[in-house]
Amino acid sequence: MRFDDLLTFSFIDGIGEKTLKKLRGVTDINDLFMMDDKELAEYLPSKKVISTFRSSFCDYIEKMHHFREKLAADGALIVSIDNSAYPERLLSADSFPVFLYCRGNLELINYEKTAAISGPRQASRDGLETSFNTAKALAAKNAAVISGLAIGIDAAAHKGACREGKTIAVLPCYSPVYPSQNQYIYDLILKNNGLIIAEYREPTNIKFQLLSRDRIIVNLSDRVYVPDSYASDSGTSYTVDYARSRKKPVYVYCNGKYVKLREEP
Repeated sequence: MRFDDLLTFSFIDGIGEKTLKKLRGVTDINDLFMMDDKELAEYLPSKKVISTFRSSFCDYIEKMHHFREKLAADGALIVSIDNSAYPERLLSADSFPVFLYCRGNLELINYEKTAAISGPRQASRDGLETSFNTAKALAAKNAAVISGLAIGIDAAAHKGACREGKTIAVLPCYSPVYPSQNQYIYDLILKNNGLIIAEYREPTNIKFQLLSRDRIIVNLSDRVYVPDSYASDSGTSYTVDYARSRKKPVYVYCNGKYVKLREEP
């Protein structure tokens, strides 16, 4: 299916990644228009979506073009799973988005050396300092530092990386910047030839989108550093557990040094 047609489907409520991946197998959108409802049900998830497709697809094409104009005005672009620039590390993951919304230095998306930094929003003073210094040291060794632009540990990591090299911020949505108070770090990353990546265009279910963001951070990274203590039911805990399940080395800062956690069996 043509890129524009597949992207248009992503604007329709009720269509997610699973459906988009099915639709990728359709050669021509006209084939869908020729199907009856029973045949369409093999590709579209509900009667409501089928009805919307039949009655309003042209309206969604217009929405898609308006969004692409906004991206162009930002100097941003969309990297699809069928694009040669799509990050190879994500293709080997257990799940991956069909589209990535990217702004900044796209050369970083398949950077040779990457490392993630994850930690709590309510970080300790020592944790913030460790995050900053860890990111700075990693960037000085030519690793692209990846984090999630959140307040606390993430913000310190991006600022530290910008001092010595490059950083990638993975956001829960492309627009608006989340959280809004870190707009200045977002701008700093772009100013320092870094990269912004988001799987979703806008906020819909932020809690779910944050978890999805964390999975992308892990899958884009060769290893994960955790420079501060964290709660067992926190987003950082989820990131650590997911990284271990993906056989990614995880290093937790403890008693003045990083300790490597065992991988999950």
